[in-house]
Amino acid sequence: MDCKNQTVDSFLEYSLGLVNTVMKYDLYPFRLLANEFDLKFDISFQYAHNLFSTLLDKDEYGYSVNELEHDSEGDLTFFIFDVGEDKLGIRMLYSDKFSNAFIETFTKTYMLILHEMLNVSKLEEINYIGNEDITLLDSFNQTEHDLKYDCVLDAFNRQLTENPDNILTLSDYASYTYSQIAYIVNSLNSLLKQHEVRDNDIVTVFVDRNHWTLITALSCLSQGITYVPIDENHPDKRIEFMIRQSESNAIIVTDTFQKRVEKIDDESNVNLNMINISSLLDDVKTSNHVDYVDSSVNDVACIFYTSGTTGNPKAVQMTTVGILNLIEYYVDSTGFESDDVLGIFASVGFDVSLEQFASVFTGGSVTYVPNDIRLNIFKLNDYFINYGVTHTLITTQVAKLFVNTVSETSLKYLQTAGEKLGSITPPKNYILSDVYGPTEANYISSIEVQNKIDDSSVGMLNWNTKAYILDNELRRVPLGAVGEIYLSGYQTTKGYFKNPEENKRSLFQNPFDGKINGYHRMYKTGDLGRYLPDGSIAIMGRTDFQVKIRGNRVELSEIEQTIRRIDEIEDVTVQTVKNGQNNELVAYVVVPNFKGNVVEHVKDYIKQCKPEYMVPSFVVSIDKIPLNVNGKVNKRLLPTINVGTLLNEYVAPRNKLEKDITKAFEEVYL
Repeated sequence: MDCKNQTVDSFLEYSLGLVNTVMKYDLYPFRLLANEFDLKFDISFQYAHNLFSTLLDKDEYGYSVNELEHDSEGDLTFFIFDVGEDKLGIRMLYSDKFSNAFIETFTKTYMLILHEMLNVSKLEEINYIGNEDITLLDSFNQTEHDLKYDCVLDAFNRQLTENPDNILTLSDYASYTYSQIAYIVNSLNSLLKQHEVRDNDIVTVFVDRNHWTLITALSCLSQGITYVPIDENHPDKRIEFMIRQSESNAIIVTDTFQKRVEKIDDESNVNLNMINISSLLDDVKTSNHVDYVDSSVNDVACIFYTSGTTGNPKAVQMTTVGILNLIEYYVDSTGFESDDVLGIFASVGFDVSLEQFASVFTGGSVTYVPNDIRLNIFKLNDYFINYGVTHTLITTQVAKLFVNTVSETSLKYLQTAGEKLGSITPPKNYILSDVYGPTEANYISSIEVQNKIDDSSVGMLNWNTKAYILDNELRRVPLGAVGEIYLSGYQTTKGYFKNPEENKRSLFQNPFDGKINGYHRMYKTGDLGRYLPDGSIAIMGRTDFQVKIRGNRVELSEIEQTIRRIDEIEDVTVQTVKNGQNNELVAYVVVPNFKGNVVEHVKDYIKQCKPEYMVPSFVVSIDKIPLNVNGKVNKRLLPTINVGTLLNEYVAPRNKLEKDITKAFEEVYL
């Protein structure tokens, strides 16, 4: 039932009609119906009349709570019964799946709703959260914290004073000190000015994933330039779109990517102002004096692109204060110090790559994990050990393999993000931390795994961040209740660049703390979650068709829109199928007049426009898309998928012999 604009009376009338309809079939065994139609009956509400009439109500709310090891009828049975004239009682029978505190809160909320229904006329006017819960939820949002710096370059210049000879960037090719990096950054600043790149301009950055990644970012931040990092794994058409949509005034390249950019320019005629910076390494200053770097703060520091519903990616504007907040919290919470080394696992187009700045806040070092070893657990760990990597963030599935496979490592602190971590045994010799946050707010919460009170928990909020769990009417829900997560604070995006429709759909004036400086915007995440009693947030699912594919956020509609551009495609729906703990994409296509290889045709087209992780694992040709009575795709009638036809999911070696055999094969074939 749609509760919007519904009165209490109409709701009660509807409910009465529903009950009367159901009672016509009360002789038919419910369990048979449940099995036939796959109904969930772990939670039930029953009116029991005089079943518990002998119980005396001593609680002010008029209910009693009784805990069972397990209720054979379900996880939770909610009885309403008569206790006297014009009085009803409530009794809860529940399994150990629920805590006593949760059931108490649930029952009080139910009672509050009943009282509200007597005093309001519309359902949307019902208040179902008590003052006690509001006070507690507000306390979880008390995250205000003063920041130490005004911009990243202030921190960098301090390290130039205190640790000029410390190694900042490490790689197989070269390592550079803080003073050397400062010299290169200043040289790049001069070069950009020669090319008439100024404050508040936007530039695209397509450089090697090593010291150049940090150098170009520092240069842009120092001059108040907004930069757009390009992932080399993106297809040319996607790169072209990013250049055009961002209205870049120039593109910074290295020798590695110059020819590719020239090809994009020739084919698309984007008239690029290309700036090759490779020669800046020819004369790196090594004298003892320090060249400080200018600091010109721009509100928008950089732009990252995420999957969008329209068929094109969305340009997320990351703010300077958001990056500062993220890094200062990261340094404090993970204990990152001057003798630590940060290993960047993420691609440059992924927002967590911003952690690269943590090094310049402490005098520590940063290294970039080579692309060709990121999915090889043994080579990845060897890289960590060789470069003394102490801190890193890797995607969830790789992290699971790493924790279950590697026994000896240089790591002190391992963060993981991208997908649901689930149950995992924490490592003994380093800390494993679970992280949550969309690109639009970067990561906003984290928790060390050993401190979780529930596997679904993704931790407490970072500094200067507020989270609200709201219903469809933007009302706060009680502690433990599920709602949509809305975020506000320093790390919240300024908005999507040149996308007013998406801004209107996803960003709102904060009605709760909007008058507090830094909290006026509120971002609608689309994630379903709830607050746990310890103040951590638990992730429960999604409100839309967005999924995670190998740690990447994907809108199914973006893939559908891309496939619809193929001339031979009459109709399409994109779904997901589980392959172990991973999601695989399935494209069901209607192609009545195509005589070629549909699978190759569709996949090849998507590869030209989208990243590899957006290419469906399966393409299935069908006569028509099955719909239900509501006009939505009837997933039950779609052909089933045999995931076994894919390469089997990697299983980590279980003993020393298996590890030795695996390593031997890797050395020969990889």
